[in-house]
Amino acid sequence: MSDESANFTALLVDDEHYFRRFITQAIGKLGITNIVQASDGTEAVTQFKATSPNMVILDINMPNKDGLETLRDLRKLSDEVPIFMLTSTSDEYIVEQCVVDGADFFLRKDVPANELSAQLGELIAENFPDLTAATQV
Repeated sequence: MSDESANFTALLVDDEHYFRRFITQAIGKLGITNIVQASDGTEAVTQFKATSPNMVILDINMPNKDGLETLRDLRKLSDEVPIFMLTSTSDEYIVEQCVVDGADFFLRKDVPANELSAQLGELIAENFPDLTAATQV
């Protein structure tokens, strides 16, 4: 493990345990092993403040505090941390609102698992080249 990946923290926010497990495995293969998880928006904001993650993977549809509200709260704390939104919605208004509120990227949850994993890997490689280069040695 490189120094880069050892110091890299991802915050993963999704109310579905099985989906958090899938994403954890997918990004773990990229060398990201420090993954903080939250099951709702309130917990996400608390974890964000406590861990200062390098990236956030955030579901839109969650109970208590949804992804849009959570996105707004996280952007008040930092406008520099990349936020990857996960969605299975086809509602264009919600997607547009995420862009307005500061989302950096979108990933569709309703695609085959290998496709989602590949898309996530590509986005991480594009945004964190030092991190992914270290895992390809």
